[in-house]
Amino acid sequence: MMESFHIGAYWSARAESLNIVKNKVQHTLKTLRNIDDQFLNWYETGTSRSNALERKLDLDDDSAIEKLCLEKVKKGELNESGIAKMGFLFSLWTGDQVEEESSSITFNVGKSSKRLNNSCVLKLPNLGVAKERLLGVEKSKRILSKLVEIWSPDYAVLTSHGLRDELEVGNKLGYITYQKEIRRQPRLSDHVKYEQMNGGHLFFIPVQKELSSVIKELEPIKKALPQ
Repeated sequence: MMESFHIGAYWSARAESLNIVKNKVQHTLKTLRNIDDQFLNWYETGTSRSNALERKLDLDDDSAIEKLCLEKVKKGELNESGIAKMGFLFSLWTGDQVEEESSSITFNVGKSSKRLNNSCVLKLPNLGVAKERLLGVEKSKRILSKLVEIWSPDYAVLTSHGLRDELEVGNKLGYITYQKEIRRQPRLSDHVKYEQMNGGHLFFIPVQKELSSVIKELEPIKKALPQ
C-alpha cells in the first residue's frame, strides 16, 4: 500500500479573530510558496477536478482569503470581534496534473471552544519527485518550523499513516517532532537529533522504510511526551 505523509501543527482552544486568521493563512501559503515549487499554486476545492482548477487562489487578494475563512461559518456565529467559536475551516490543493503528485492543506483554526482542537495540516504528494524532495530532512524541517513560527502550536509533526498507527500516540510523534513541552529530556541515540526551537523541543530522524527501527529510535521521546 502507498504510504502517505503529512506535516501538521496542532494546538488546543485559542480564540483568534478573522483578521488574525486571514493574515496567518496568507503568511503560511506565501511561506510555503517560497520554500518549494510544489506550492507555487493553490486552488480551492470544487465539485470536480475541472471545476476546482478554475478556482485558483490569488495569494495577494485579502478578500478572497477572507471569503475562504468564512466559507463554513454559519450566520450569527461570527461575533463583533471577528471571533467564531467553532473557528474557520477550509482546504486547498496544488492542482498537479497527476492527482497523486498533488499536495493539499487544511486549516481548522481559530476555535475557542475547549472541546475542540485546532490544526494546520499539509498533506504531501503520494508520488513523484516533489515527494522525495519534501521528505528530505532539511526541507521538511524548514516547513515544520515555519508552521510552528506562524501558528504557535502545542506540537507539530512530520509523520506517515503507517508510523502513526504503529506509535499509537496520534500526531504527537513522528520523523520530525516539535513539542512545546516535554516531561523530561530523553536520552537519544546518535540517529535522532535534537534542537531547541521557538521555546520548545525539536527531534528529527531521516525518513526510513523500516518502521521497526524508527519506532525503536523514537521510544525514548514517546516516554517523554506530555500526558
